[in-house]
Amino acid sequence: MARTHTAWSVPLALFITVLGLLGALYTGTFIGYPLVIGWLLVALALWGKDYPLRRLCIMSWHGISSTMLVLQIFLFIGAITALWQASGTLPTIVIYSLESIVPSLFLLSCFILPSAVSYLIGSSLGTAGTIGLPLILLARLGHVPLDITAGAIIAGAYVGDRASPMSSSAALVATLTKTTVPDNVGPMFRTALPALVLSCIFYGLFSWRYPLETTDTALATYIASTFVISPWLLLPAVTIIFLVLCKVKVRMAMLISAVIAFILAYTVQHQPLSQLLYQTMMGFHLPDPSHPLYTIFKGGGIITMIPPAIVITAACALSTLLEESGQLEQLQSLYHRCQHCSSLFAAQCLTALATAGIGANQSVAIVMNYFLTRTAYNTLSLAESAADTSDTSHEQPNPNTDSTHHSSNQQLMMDLENSAIVIAPLLPWNIAALVPTVMLGVSMTGYLPYAAYLYLLPLCYWLQLRLKNRTY
Repeated sequence: MARTHTAWSVPLALFITVLGLLGALYTGTFIGYPLVIGWLLVALALWGKDYPLRRLCIMSWHGISSTMLVLQIFLFIGAITALWQASGTLPTIVIYSLESIVPSLFLLSCFILPSAVSYLIGSSLGTAGTIGLPLILLARLGHVPLDITAGAIIAGAYVGDRASPMSSSAALVATLTKTTVPDNVGPMFRTALPALVLSCIFYGLFSWRYPLETTDTALATYIASTFVISPWLLLPAVTIIFLVLCKVKVRMAMLISAVIAFILAYTVQHQPLSQLLYQTMMGFHLPDPSHPLYTIFKGGGIITMIPPAIVITAACALSTLLEESGQLEQLQSLYHRCQHCSSLFAAQCLTALATAGIGANQSVAIVMNYFLTRTAYNTLSLAESAADTSDTSHEQPNPNTDSTHHSSNQQLMMDLENSAIVIAPLLPWNIAALVPTVMLGVSMTGYLPYAAYLYLLPLCYWLQLRLKNRTY
């Protein structure tokens, strides 16, 4: 009888969580609060279903422990973001980028430059707040439509957010799927290449229609007068990319880059050691709030990574409770109906739309998509492996489980990268879209038709899967 009375307790807890997430988005409250409350409500509901408290703690810990690696990477990202600004690395990247702009190819530059910067720093929001701001300023001065400019900037910002060795999103996906970022970079680039080419053509055509009428801006002068600018200051960025391509662990590559940036900040920019230590922890900012660059070069710091860490930890703990208690089985079973890689990816995209819309957060969408779809990838990969084995050898009917799981993890990694990460910024109320549009001071919806890469990547990847015409 007790179970009958509590049959709707878990759905009710989830409904309250969703309302909390929507309320947090509407009021601007930290989204981690409703996630933590939702996790506790689901745990309470399961406890009412006779789950022992110790078992609930163990299940929650399974989810929390799975995030430990990505949380470590988060700390390095926070430190590096601050140190790259203090050392002059990020200002150097911005000023060289601005100097490379051709007025007749301005909108194409608004896609390519944020793509390059986001790949270097691994942050879509950081890209919008650094190279994005001067580009939108140039668009205003040069009478280029702001909606198209914002669409190009936001699309470019998610090129690196998806595939950069510095990206927290890429680190989260790699951690969940038990893959590694260095191994994932190559396949991510290959699957994105058609979308990148088509996006460049798209923005090239708009550049021809809307050339920049002026490049008159004092921004480069302000940067050069505030920071020492030198090609040597690109060393922290070059180092981390080189080390990751050489298969060095991301955490070690980030540590080396942070140390180099720290040394450059002290020796080249003449930052005091005490100030550098403070900025590493609390974030970088210029001392004078009235300085023209004050709102452009700021942020980072280990402390700023605590909120996203809480979001990911709570989301993983909540998702693990739901999965290990069997609450997701009915939803998970729907994905087992997909017999082809293209149909499973299409289902992944629809799920990304729902989870990114309800959770209003890119990380929540990634985590929920993973827990909802991973059993389907494992099952269909085992089916394909068994079929391939039976075709090639009647003497070995059992597939290699380890290699099959590796294959399913790789496929799930790629599908998550090509769905949840780029679909989230297509929803104006999602933080992935809301924060960049607020930073740039543009319409919350006007950029949508012009964020070509965010549409083209899932579409081109789906077509690639269709052309393969195979099952897992």
